[in-house]
Amino acid sequence: MIVSCPQCDTHFDLDPKVLMPNGRALRCAKCKHTWTERPPDDIHAPEPVVAPVAPVAPAATVAPAATVAPAPAATKKPDPLASPESDLDSDVPDEIPDFDAELEVRAARRRDIRRKAAAPRKSGKKIVIAWGTLVAVVLIVLAGGFFGRTQITEIWAPAAQIYEMVGLVPAREIRLEVINIRGAKRRTEDGIALDVTGEIINHSDAATPVTELRGLLLDVRERVVYSWSIPAPVPMLEPGETATFSTTVEDPPDNGNQLRVFVFEG
Repeated sequence: MIVSCPQCDTHFDLDPKVLMPNGRALRCAKCKHTWTERPPDDIHAPEPVVAPVAPVAPAATVAPAATVAPAPAATKKPDPLASPESDLDSDVPDEIPDFDAELEVRAARRRDIRRKAAAPRKSGKKIVIAWGTLVAVVLIVLAGGFFGRTQITEIWAPAAQIYEMVGLVPAREIRLEVINIRGAKRRTEDGIALDVTGEIINHSDAATPVTELRGLLLDVRERVVYSWSIPAPVPMLEPGETATFSTTVEDPPDNGNQLRVFVFEG
């Protein structure tokens, strides 16, 4: 029969005859817990065997019956398991008899299989949560860059050129625009000089003050490699009016092959 430790739920294989007739105190070989195990209800103690009585030969004469003293009643040994005050350790073996270690090995393997099967599901949930968080952050950044492009270009004017390159025009009225930008390199006594010219036009219906201009040199990856300030050619432009500007950059970077000029409204 299979018995289980009530403390640690370890299973053991036990011969039920060991528990006859009234049960036995057992100790778990794993956690050393002690408990009383009763025999199953379908197992009964064997019937006592009565020795046959030999026939008595008849006597020649009938003698008076002798008085037979009653035999003393057999004293029943107290059952140590029936009394709560009994010392269980006195009848407890070090290990349960006929213990089958293979049962515990199989139980441990089943627990290990269940634990390993649950681990990938937990890891999968963590990966999904991490990717979901990353996607949410990217969407928030993109939404902020799209809907807040007006504020961004007001804080950082070069962002207007970036929005223009990706096809997003800042959501504000373009009043002053730099057009017809040209750049030409020439040799000087000290090296190379870059001459930049262009025009500023007022698209608004009102006179607009002209602030300073900013020039940018970018490489083939659209990264800024050099920037400089350009003084305003005129203080004010009337509606539809244009003004010409020019500037020179001494010893420009060799990898600066793209030219940008915009009105700095900071």
